[in-house]
Amino acid sequence: MSIRTEETSMQNQFKLRRAITLSMLAAPFLARPLPALAALKHFAITDFGAVADGATVNTAAIQKTIDHAAAQGGGTVVVPAGVFVSGALFLKLKVNLHLEQGAVLRCSTDLSHFPAGRTRIEGHFAPNFNPALINANGCDGLRLSGAGTLDGAGRPIWDMFWRLRNAAPDPHNFKNIGIPRARLALIERSNGVTVDGLTFKDSQFWNLHLYRCQQVTVRNARFVVPDDYHQAPSSDGIDLDSCQHVLVEGCYFSVTDDCIAAKGSKGPNALSDTDSPSSP
Repeated sequence: MSIRTEETSMQNQFKLRRAITLSMLAAPFLARPLPALAALKHFAITDFGAVADGATVNTAAIQKTIDHAAAQGGGTVVVPAGVFVSGALFLKLKVNLHLEQGAVLRCSTDLSHFPAGRTRIEGHFAPNFNPALINANGCDGLRLSGAGTLDGAGRPIWDMFWRLRNAAPDPHNFKNIGIPRARLALIERSNGVTVDGLTFKDSQFWNLHLYRCQQVTVRNARFVVPDDYHQAPSSDGIDLDSCQHVLVEGCYFSVTDDCIAAKGSKGPNALSDTDSPSSP
């Protein structure tokens, strides 16, 4: 009996020591904020002043929502049902975007809301072209999701493009970037990107432009322009610019330019373009 009692006591002490050791090992991890918790935070743009009237330009209110989410350690910016007009928006690391059913985030057709600057476009960096509606740079793990719509409101911009092109001395050499136009989404230098469920509609220029991204999934998205418009210029669905490991599945394309275009650097400075090596 004494032997068994001693063995039982030793076993209990071992279990206690093991429990204490495991607790000490776990403590540093439990003390840290879990990354998954950031994804559980949701920030509705209407809580920061955005108005769904199809007319008010909500750039400041939506950007304020994004900045607040980033300051809180990340989370998901939510666009509820309704039509929200906006200019260029800039996502930040750990901040995702979700458009609910019936939500429309629409480009302003006043291009002053898309202030021109240096940006990647058509296989090179242009010193003075417009950003996209949704811009993300260095946003690993980015997720754009939902059953809502990114709407480029492109028709008046397309009309202007064709008027200027047809009036040009040499229409066939009229540059695509000869007039200001906004893409719907530009995602740069970001890994582990997911685009899921969104509709990209009537983009003024390319719909989804991915530059130097890796491990990207584009799933169940739609890329459309009106059937009754003769040709929406430069309405590419997805432009994969110097990207690697990209999966596109379950997507629908009805555009009047490339559905999916794989690109690299081009033009006279292609070989010296260190931002986009010829063999990405």
